[in-house]
Amino acid sequence: MMHSVGIDLHRSRSHVAVIDDRGDVLLSRRIINDPETFLTLLAEIEGECRVALEATYGWEWLADVLQDAGYELHLAHPLRTKAIASARVKTDAVDAKTLAHLLRTDLLPEAYIAPRELRDLLRHRVALTRMRAALKNRVGAILAKHGIARPYSDMFGPGGTRFLAELELHEAPRRRLDSTLALIGDFTREIEQTTREIETRAKHDPYVEVLCQIRGVGRYIAMLVIAEVGDISRFTTARRLCAWSGMTPTVRSSDMRTRLGHISHQGSPALRWALVEAAQHAATGGGPLRRERASEANQLQKTLEDAGIKLSSVATDVLGVSCRLMLDALVSDTRDPEVLAELAKGTLRKKIPALERALAGEFKPHHTLIVSHILAHLDYLDEAIATLSVEVERRLTPFAHKAELLSTITGVAERNSQVILAELGPDMSRFPSDRHAASWVAICAGNDESAGKRRSGKTRRGNPYLRAALIESAHAAARSKNTYLRAQYEQVKRRRGHKKAIVAVAHSILIAAYHILNDEVPYQDLGGDYFTRRADPDRIAKRLVAQLERLGHTVTLETSTAEVARCSLSVIF
Repeated sequence: MMHSVGIDLHRSRSHVAVIDDRGDVLLSRRIINDPETFLTLLAEIEGECRVALEATYGWEWLADVLQDAGYELHLAHPLRTKAIASARVKTDAVDAKTLAHLLRTDLLPEAYIAPRELRDLLRHRVALTRMRAALKNRVGAILAKHGIARPYSDMFGPGGTRFLAELELHEAPRRRLDSTLALIGDFTREIEQTTREIETRAKHDPYVEVLCQIRGVGRYIAMLVIAEVGDISRFTTARRLCAWSGMTPTVRSSDMRTRLGHISHQGSPALRWALVEAAQHAATGGGPLRRERASEANQLQKTLEDAGIKLSSVATDVLGVSCRLMLDALVSDTRDPEVLAELAKGTLRKKIPALERALAGEFKPHHTLIVSHILAHLDYLDEAIATLSVEVERRLTPFAHKAELLSTITGVAERNSQVILAELGPDMSRFPSDRHAASWVAICAGNDESAGKRRSGKTRRGNPYLRAALIESAHAAARSKNTYLRAQYEQVKRRRGHKKAIVAVAHSILIAAYHILNDEVPYQDLGGDYFTRRADPDRIAKRLVAQLERLGHTVTLETSTAEVARCSLSVIF
């Protein structure tokens, strides 16, 4: 008897549903994401079985486990599956059972499983190239800020490099330029090393030379296109390939009217980037987009998920001391989960059994190469950030007292206090009021009114650095306990949602920063019960009594003799 298995995969836990060939549910269970747990569960099923797995984030590790174990794997296309089997009641159990039923009836829309080793290396090279391009743009911004014309078309060729090295600037911009040039050199070396690894894997592909004949398509763009597209025979026409890649416009037709929208953005983002990059080179040259350090950490997390390493499900910080030791050991070819888990420090040692399950993945050679590059980049960036932090503290010494006062605001750490002080300035006399400061930062509601009707009040785009610091501080304040800002977050969230509540808290932090800098006084918290104290006590008592009476209780109110009049409830059960 053939059984159909549907797996609704998530980061830490997944739901597995098993049905027989008649459609009866034999099993529906929620399990932890551990290879042995999956294989043990599937081994309990009597007879043959085939597995349906949705192509969501981090599916690769489980696909490797199932295929290595000899199971027939079917990868479901998420968007098409949703279109076919959209349900009013959506739970993990329903999703897993839906996948199993679609597989049983041969209605499962399947996604293509492409060979991943070369593709992952090429995607990693794309990420490195983007980050290097962002740094080169920073060099151009430094030159433009100081009114320096570019004497070379390629500022990073031999002549341009010599010009940048000999350029006379003040101490601070010279330091920034040297740091950026050093980072560019580091990225260039990593790209060259990745390139050599790619060359050894793809040098015998005859299609690379064919694609390179297209204007704008270089050798690595060609290899990336080949790796992302995979087996070309699965597309019956060129139009189907274009539609799969997300490079065709959306079409909406009704009542003989057809409207063409934006491109669908479906398919591989890396493939779209490669095609756009080739088009830019064919026309004007162009360059890739910006990536920052946070993206590098996200790339590390994605690579670990691809290898089936679930560290983020156990440890709070994947780049912490314990996890870093484990990652260094993985890069050094240590694969035993028990040995890796023993590297845990501090409170993480309490989770050693969970760590052993999280580290039992398929860490392959190309994962080793990618993770080693990412860790090297993070080390270099951390060192550069530490150097700049020392310089920032030195330059903020005359305003150290004001930075300390800003740090008294709930959620505002030392670094964010420095950003607020640097971007807002120490002198508040340039703002007539705190409202003018909030408007200048664009952290207040917009005012869009016409013909007596108020339209969207979303915030404008102001200073991105100050806004980011305020939003980050607001998130920290929203997690604090028994504070005014936490109470404000909860108050607004109930009515307007999380995002608007965070912006409201960020606005309050800015208002507090204005008055702290203007009056040079520390922050005074109003308390977590501020909104409760402002409310009408009789109204609150009446509402609570009504709720208890609806639950079947008899309530007697007695006035307390305390200094602050309150109501004590005597509940008779």
